[in-house]
Amino acid sequence: MKTGTEAQRQKAQREKQRKSEPRMAGMTRITEDESGKLMENSKIEWCDHTFNPWWGCQHAGSPGCDNCYAEAFARRLGIDCFGLGKPRRVFGETHWAEPLRWNRAAEKAGKRAIVFSGSMCDIFEPVEMWSERWRLYDLIGRTPNLFWLLLTKRPENLGKMKPPHGFPENVGLGVTVETQDQVWRIYEMLMHTASVYFVSHEPALSAIKWPDEFLKYGDTALIITGGESGENARPINPGWVLKDRDECVKSGVRFNFKQWGEWRPVLRGESLNNLKIKIISWDGSEISLDNTVDPAWGDSVVAWAGKKHAGRMLVERVWDEMPEYIRIKPCSK
Repeated sequence: MKTGTEAQRQKAQREKQRKSEPRMAGMTRITEDESGKLMENSKIEWCDHTFNPWWGCQHAGSPGCDNCYAEAFARRLGIDCFGLGKPRRVFGETHWAEPLRWNRAAEKAGKRAIVFSGSMCDIFEPVEMWSERWRLYDLIGRTPNLFWLLLTKRPENLGKMKPPHGFPENVGLGVTVETQDQVWRIYEMLMHTASVYFVSHEPALSAIKWPDEFLKYGDTALIITGGESGENARPINPGWVLKDRDECVKSGVRFNFKQWGEWRPVLRGESLNNLKIKIISWDGSEISLDNTVDPAWGDSVVAWAGKKHAGRMLVERVWDEMPEYIRIKPCSK
């Protein structure tokens, strides 16, 4: 259980986010033709497909928003749909028909496919996108061979934005927790019933003290840990990743290590010649360099390598765990 001090701190963080987000009234839209539909197969390591009912979002007052990959991607395509009052990008019929095709393919294959929604939006952002939100819920109900992972930074809105009868069996609820200050989101999420709960510790910007209330869900819970990628990416402390893994192994929660990001661990005994290194403390702050590496820094020494070369190996293996429940094929109707 949370102590009184911890509960008050989490409540203060929750209220800070709520006050930082102005509620939007009407929202104009950019309607895309069918050439604007998303790719079929996701490049995200922990899902098979991505589906977004719309594109666009305003910052949630969260440190993970500072270098938002989705906003950067949209801007590279010349689409200005992120930010307060910006028109959201919506899609046509071909886009909405894609999950129905994935559902048929998954049924034929005999196992569920995992769909992440949304990589380019926050479904529970306080914007007037109700027609798309309800259409998404209807689509989820029509695709029992897909398991939908709904990720948000705004779990405080779940109560008023979820379906009237709650989330169906093929939905997992998730929240982003970048630092300890966002742990309150986990408690908000757990107030709503779901088949699977998950937390995205990406970009990981500090160590997390995982709540017992979450860890008790064991193999119906998932922690996805990853370092930040892209321009101005902040390094991850490898010790945080190992802590997440160890907590999962101990509690039975599934662990998925997505990536190191742009920075990789420096191996013990590795030459530092020609390496661009940083020293990352346990709290995420950067320790200044003075041309002398103290062995006591240990796993906090990281070197820039680029996302591709940094990879996702953790202690000589890839961690791709998923709750077994997600892959269970639903009963025939």
